[in-house]
Amino acid sequence: MENSGEQIFTISNILSVFRILLILPVCYCLAQEGMLYRYLLIPLVFLSILTDYLDGWFARKFNQITRLGKILDPLGDKLSIGIVLIFLVIYRDFPVWLAAAIIGRDVAIIFAGLLTIKKYKLVTHSNKIGKWAAFIISLLLVTYIFEIEFLQLPFIILGLVFLVLSIISYTARQIKYIKNGTLT
Repeated sequence: MENSGEQIFTISNILSVFRILLILPVCYCLAQEGMLYRYLLIPLVFLSILTDYLDGWFARKFNQITRLGKILDPLGDKLSIGIVLIFLVIYRDFPVWLAAAIIGRDVAIIFAGLLTIKKYKLVTHSNKIGKWAAFIISLLLVTYIFEIEFLQLPFIILGLVFLVLSIISYTARQIKYIKNGTLT
């Protein structure tokens, strides 16, 4: 249920903005050499994941689901994942093809969302499959951030599965909305 009062400074929105701001120090640490920066990444990545979880929890718990929040949360996901992916390709040998697939999917989702806003005046929200995909991809990024090599291949496979499932899910949802005028 969306909050009709359309507040801007909700706990959820502040957490989403904070998560977006965390991208800068995470990327800075990824670009640096030395154990200090690796240790600094631990709380930064933990905070990023925690704020991603908490922004949705606070929005639901305190009925602070807003149009701005529906934009900030997925934008935070896509910016965090996309920018960190670029740094991982450069500094941690993340597969370029996989980064391109993940970023391409996110660009397509953003484009479809903007079209929905423009044409139907409706801000869509993430669905469960999309949230799971973002979570699995985040864990994949963590395996590269902290160079946990034995987990990289399993998370690449799992990430690809959820990437495909999310593309199918988002596409089906957009088609259903266009045909029926309802969003599920």
